[in-house]
Amino acid sequence: MSRPFSYAKAIFFDYDNTLVDFQSSSIAALDKVSSEIHDYLIDEGKQNFPIEKIKQVVFSVSSRLDEEGVVDRNLWWEKSLENLGVKGIDRAQFYDWTNLYWSVAFNSEPFPDALQFLEYLANKNI
Repeated sequence: MSRPFSYAKAIFFDYDNTLVDFQSSSIAALDKVSSEIHDYLIDEGKQNFPIEKIKQVVFSVSSRLDEEGVVDRNLWWEKSLENLGVKGIDRAQFYDWTNLYWSVAFNSEPFPDALQFLEYLANKNI
């Protein structure tokens, strides 16, 4: 009887939400960026939206674009601001928000079962 994967030398995994809980850290990152957008708009004298409105739009736009396969976070912020009716934001600001997003999102915790499974594979020299 043959064993599946008996000849496997390597296994590749999708990282986010497979090995690590990326969803939780992404939510925290979107929350942080929403707060930064709120503060930026106030500081720049643009518009003063309630923070909850900004969060609602950022989360909605990011969810829609993510489902469409759009991974460019700069575009997420640009489309969010368009939905709020805000124009004329310097593109460099989008990069700052994207850097902030990834600084939070990269703090994803591994799933406990994933660590056990990876140890199992390592013990099998895979």
